[in-house]
Amino acid sequence: MTDRVDIAIVGAGPAGSAAALALRAHAPGLTVRLLDAGDAPRFRPGEVLPAAGAEMLRQLGVAAAVAPAAVPAPGLALLWGSDRVAERNALFAAQGGDWHLDRNRFDQLLAHAAAERGAKLDQKARVTTAQPLPGGGWRLSIAHRPPLDAGFTIWATGRRRGFLGAVGAKPQVSDRLAAHLAFYREETPGDHRFLLEATPEGWWYAAAPPRGGRTIGFLTDADLLRQSFRDSPDWAARLGKTTLIAAGLSQGATLLGTHTCSASSSVISPLTGPDWIAAGDAACTFEPLSSQGIAKALRSGCFAAYAALDCLDGKADTARARYETLVQGEFSHYRATLAQHYRAETRWPTAVFWHRRLAHSAFPADMRTAQPHLTLEGAR
Repeated sequence: MTDRVDIAIVGAGPAGSAAALALRAHAPGLTVRLLDAGDAPRFRPGEVLPAAGAEMLRQLGVAAAVAPAAVPAPGLALLWGSDRVAERNALFAAQGGDWHLDRNRFDQLLAHAAAERGAKLDQKARVTTAQPLPGGGWRLSIAHRPPLDAGFTIWATGRRRGFLGAVGAKPQVSDRLAAHLAFYREETPGDHRFLLEATPEGWWYAAAPPRGGRTIGFLTDADLLRQSFRDSPDWAARLGKTTLIAAGLSQGATLLGTHTCSASSSVISPLTGPDWIAAGDAACTFEPLSSQGIAKALRSGCFAAYAALDCLDGKADTARARYETLVQGEFSHYRATLAQHYRAETRWPTAVFWHRRLAHSAFPADMRTAQPHLTLEGAR
């Protein structure tokens, strides 16, 4: 048997859940199905929810629901553009403090909040294929489940874009940044601030997830990462050459595992099509230095929901054009801001990683520089 809903949302991360929440708030008469593949990785990078993202959760009315997955972040310390450590205390942040996230739990709580508002949450529902229906909409094949017909589909599948390639949407990749992540158990707490350190080969970060322990990441271009580990495969020795990062890890910390993933910037084209729209990381990806990944996903999910409602209301051309303009504009602004951050580091202009970012920057040279603020986003 085939079930049918007005709108199906594929992916129950922040973008998908935000879309479901917005749809239930603005069109409670429509049936909404939130499909969670249930394949989140065991280890998730340490992440921070910036103050702007926390405000969005309050506007969606779910800040209290996700609070158990977050703890206040005490601040930021960084070695970037100078040999002196710069610090920012959360107490003096104008928009309020940031929050450490347990990302797996955060996603779960947000999806359940959408379900409590009336969206039907299907867990372990992995979409395998999508076929257009003669009268409009899509038939979604779901592993080990009956198919689902949807009048409109929001694709919020993260970097695993799957279906979007099948309809001709192709990513425009701006860089080849990659992240090598290491996860530690700490018997005694280390430095729980966000730590960020530039080195000649790239940059490092350290974060303290609410569940305890430490996430440490080294980020550089994919080809440089492969070369770096061929030349010096000893992770502990490489970590020991850092200043802030090594000092922030407590003595006797135990390495639990590692993971390597893409951390590049990209945007797909087109972002919409007949009866479908891409949201969150499926639409565009921001690299970790921006600290905007989760806030961007929440915002994108809401705007995708509004566009979907307009499409169902017979305003598809206008809605799709508006959404494309919005996402492309946001991505252009993000890249300009990212260029600011990289131009603030001038100590190694001939090092390959930094030379690439200085030589290929196409942004105005008179933009004001700003200190980077870290979040490492996962590959979901």
